[in-house]
Amino acid sequence: MQDAINEILGIMSCFPAIYKIGIVDHNNIIVYYSDTTFKKKSFSNAIELLGWCEENLNKA
Repeated sequence: MQDAINEILGIMSCFPAIYKIGIVDHNNIIVYYSDTTFKKKSFSNAIELLGWCEENLNKA
């Protein structure tokens, strides 16, 4: 679990649009982010989350 948390914290630090990440359970990660408005999106794992961030958010 700590490895997953560290991986997610690393993703957060790369993408300043992310202001909060919630882990609901082992198959549900929710990212709260802002581009021009505040939004949220769900992912089933950190790999999916990272891929989406790379495609849709600007890196720090």
